[in-house]
Amino acid sequence: FEGENAFITTDGKKLYHDSCAACHMHKGEGAYGAGYYPPLADNSKMESKYYIIDILINGFRGMPSFHGMMNDEQMAAVTQYIVNDLNGFNEIVTAEDVAQLRHEKPPASDPSDE
Repeated sequence: FEGENAFITTDGKKLYHDSCAACHMHKGEGAYGAGYYPPLADNSKMESKYYIIDILINGFRGMPSFHGMMNDEQMAAVTQYIVNDLNGFNEIVTAEDVAQLRHEKPPASDPSDE
């Protein structure tokens, strides 16, 4: 992480390489090993920006949630990189797209913390 429990950049490529590439590989090809890390490149599921945003916000199976680590602009930037650069789709991703799906409570938050 670049800051205190969070990223500070809004560069989608850098965010991808700092937060996603360790598991999904630098070219998004995915990997098998201690687990299965699905490919993000050449993956038709990545055509839906909302699919990616939902996974970033909520996590998925073994992937952690980035709800508290990335703001809306950062999630939009990394989503834009995955959609356009790794897959060649032509989609605009905005912070407003992320805000539509973001919820107040992070996944697996403890209600007793209130």
